[in-house]
Amino acid sequence: MVEYILGTPIFQAKMEEYDKENLIQAVSNLVQDSSFNSSSHNPSFFGDIYSDIKQPHELDCFSDVNKFIAKQTRKYINKLGSENIPDVYVQKSWGVRLQKEGGVSPHKHVNAHLSCVFYVSVNKDEGAELTFESEYDLFQNLPIDCESYIHKLKPEDGTLVIFPSTLLHYVSESSSEKDRYCVSYDLMLTSKEKLENKTLDPSQWRKLT
Repeated sequence: MVEYILGTPIFQAKMEEYDKENLIQAVSNLVQDSSFNSSSHNPSFFGDIYSDIKQPHELDCFSDVNKFIAKQTRKYINKLGSENIPDVYVQKSWGVRLQKEGGVSPHKHVNAHLSCVFYVSVNKDEGAELTFESEYDLFQNLPIDCESYIHKLKPEDGTLVIFPSTLLHYVSESSSEKDRYCVSYDLMLTSKEKLENKTLDPSQWRKLT
């Protein structure tokens, strides 16, 4: 028996009912209005936050998704053993349209506490796996092939994945003829109580001028 110790908790939940066609159109519009230019070698299109456009969490059509993310994030925190459930804030969000041969390079979201992906429309078994990778490969000095530090997910329509923002992750190349649509959120967890090593609620912040 192999027992995995100190594994990273990654949370998944399924939103059974949502207006898929409306959300696909919304992501398409975000991508179309974006200033992000994809590479011909990597046809991934982002409705990025650097454009002067609204982000998904600001759009009415994503209101049910916002509520679902808030509820599932609190459930995630509770399952981690925390009795104090913090407030959940969206720091930023963006849409992604992934085309054939497109993928997402390895990266982290060091600006946030938690990150999540909600999959609006996917094509199963055609690549584009959400892949998490530990930075600590304890077997790298052994003459063996071992991918125990890599975990791959094959999401379905309506899947929500929540994970620590500093966890390295990427999306493998898609082999599907159909585009894949999803939205990503960066989340902050805050406390109204003044506790050591906790991020205070923004209502207690003050801009220094």
